[in-house]
Amino acid sequence: MLKGLLKDSMVYGVANAIQKLVPFFVVPIVIHQLGQTALKLYDVSFVYAYLFSWLIILGQDAAASVFYFDTAKTSFNKKQVLGYAFLLQWGFLLLAAILLLPFKNDFAGWLFSADPVIGAYWLKALLIIPGHMLLNYALNILLWQKRKREYITLCIFQTVFSLGSVYMSIVVLKGNLDSLFYCLIGSTTACGIIGLFITRNNISISPFPVNKQLLKKLLLFGLPFAFTSFFHQALPSIDRYFLLHYGYLQDLPQYILAVKLGGLIGLGIGAFALAFTPYSMAKLNDADAEKELSSLFQFVAVVGFIFIPVLLLFKDFLLQIFADSSYTLSGKLLPFFFFGWLFDLFSYFSMLGIYKGQNSILILVLFGTGILLVSTLNIFLIPRIGVYGAALAFCISKAALFFIPLIYLRKHFKLAVHVKSFFAAFSIAVVYSYLIYQVPLAVSLLLLVFVLCGTFYYLYKQNFGSLLLYKKGLPL
Repeated sequence: MLKGLLKDSMVYGVANAIQKLVPFFVVPIVIHQLGQTALKLYDVSFVYAYLFSWLIILGQDAAASVFYFDTAKTSFNKKQVLGYAFLLQWGFLLLAAILLLPFKNDFAGWLFSADPVIGAYWLKALLIIPGHMLLNYALNILLWQKRKREYITLCIFQTVFSLGSVYMSIVVLKGNLDSLFYCLIGSTTACGIIGLFITRNNISISPFPVNKQLLKKLLLFGLPFAFTSFFHQALPSIDRYFLLHYGYLQDLPQYILAVKLGGLIGLGIGAFALAFTPYSMAKLNDADAEKELSSLFQFVAVVGFIFIPVLLLFKDFLLQIFADSSYTLSGKLLPFFFFGWLFDLFSYFSMLGIYKGQNSILILVLFGTGILLVSTLNIFLIPRIGVYGAALAFCISKAALFFIPLIYLRKHFKLAVHVKSFFAAFSIAVVYSYLIYQVPLAVSLLLLVFVLCGTFYYLYKQNFGSLLLYKKGLPL
């Protein structure tokens, strides 16, 4: 199964990475063709549009995944699970539109009082939600059913369609920011409809007679996940709000670019997480799950920590591709986002107890705590150290969301952490990352040789050996 996990990580990860290249390649187009103000309007508008979409989705993607794979406790009909979750999402979208549309301008004015122009563009960006819902759910179904060819095709098509339309509209036809919004909304909606067509046989059900038990399960499990997904997306987004609130309008474009570049490590995380979700769900109730997943975590943690400074060696190259020499502050902020997203990956392991216990209230409380923490840190740090405070708040909150469930969910799932190797790898990564900004490149490369040799030796003696022995059923 471990070999299958790594293989699926490559297949789904590459496809998902291709799809997520859209915002990365849109950024240099916006910077070079439309300017820093346009970058701010584009980023903040769509960040908060996607943030709002997770409330609309109602947590049904998470709820459907749990009951789709659950064959021990509930054993619902798989097709009915997918169909009910789909109908719930669209029913709530209709309800939200009826309730919120009459007050949309008031709500936008309140949310973006520091910069009303963002509010106007945010309302326009909200039009992407229906297409995003369709595309997100279709890709989830294809992932759960391991329909690799269709998954890859849909990801590639969405990327080509989005980037192609943006390039033609902005670069070739010299369009404005409105053109950019229409291209992204139109391409996402079109791909969502295509995804609906591909998965139509999996979700086309008659809801009658109503399966009240399934409906209740989806709602009770999904509602906390709706707020959880909202909080999870708010953690890397709430910093923009506080930077606007405290008047850091000039530094915000630099901060946004650092966030986007920091998301590069998220491509690898997404690759692993996409395969890890069905793998861990299928493995979770096995007798050997805790040992095998703990061994896997030890390997992922060491490799992840050492990978960060390696990626930082290319920071100047990344800035040249995506922006220009005026964005030097972005490069200095990158380590905070790289480490933050890595801890986000670790949280996929520490939160397994929530899925095993099928208690989504726990994850809601957890991310609610995260929002309180990141907000408090932003309020305390931004007035003192500016944009560095926002980046540090993001990193600390992501780390907290790994350690808190690691400690408090041990009764549901005991993830064993090799404390010495974990903090040794973390310390080496932090020190090496700092030195990259202080010493010449030649010295950094020489240090890299020693770090990689030490890492490979450790993995050979510990992780690789442990995983292979466990795979063969031998004692660890």
